[in-house]
Amino acid sequence: MDKNEQIISEIIRFYFEVEWMRVTMYHEECRYRYIPFISYRIYDASKIKHNYLISALEAYEGKMKWKIFVHPRSTRQTYILSLLETNEWYEKIYSEGTESLIREKLISQNDYFGNKRFTELCDNAIEDIPALARYIQSAMKQYI
Repeated sequence: MDKNEQIISEIIRFYFEVEWMRVTMYHEECRYRYIPFISYRIYDASKIKHNYLISALEAYEGKMKWKIFVHPRSTRQTYILSLLETNEWYEKIYSEGTESLIREKLISQNDYFGNKRFTELCDNAIEDIPALARYIQSAMKQYI
């Protein structure tokens, strides 16, 4: 496993009290399965510090724009850290009614963005992960 796949989750676990986490942003052997992301839940004690990270991430000027957002169907505040475009995809697919309707209409990221754009998003996100990790690390050091 490539260190790049888990570096962001390692930083998140270091700075926050994590209740649950999907630790791998992508898998190199199937890098075009989905746009890289991690999802996680944190304990309430970490919320103020986490809000700082959410704000700090808005100022990140890397190759891509990243965002932390709450999964639209989350009942327990499951956060997702991914590209701004991933948030757009989630908002679109979950804005159209009930859960059963969503399952029927659920379209893949590849179908939503088109193969060329989807591949670019995946490649650029993966390439940007090390710089994003350095940025998060620096921002969190400033918080402390």
